[in-house]
Amino acid sequence: MKNSERIALTAMKKEASRLKARYEKAKSNTLACMNAGSEIIKARSEASKILNGDYSTEEKLKLIEPLAKREIAAFAASKKNLVKLMDKENDIKLSLEELNRDIAVYEYRNKHA
Repeated sequence: MKNSERIALTAMKKEASRLKARYEKAKSNTLACMNAGSEIIKARSEASKILNGDYSTEEKLKLIEPLAKREIAAFAASKKNLVKLMDKENDIKLSLEELNRDIAVYEYRNKHA
């Protein structure tokens, strides 16, 4: 394998790694949007149990604070456009699969040349 081919292959692999990270983030955003409703219900249910429990006011505040943050994050996720999130996830996934296919072909040709 020539030095220029090795550099090209390294760049392709680095781009594949970057695309994989973007895909995982997009997938996470899509799932967060899809699960926002159930996450809000869970947070409120847990908060209700805490409020009805035998805790001091200070303990209740400490226990409810993380639940409030989860609920706020879930509301923010629910306001995003699910179709756009799914389109973005799919576009990145297709680009990643195409690049991985190109890398495999490139490596095969150089191995068997």
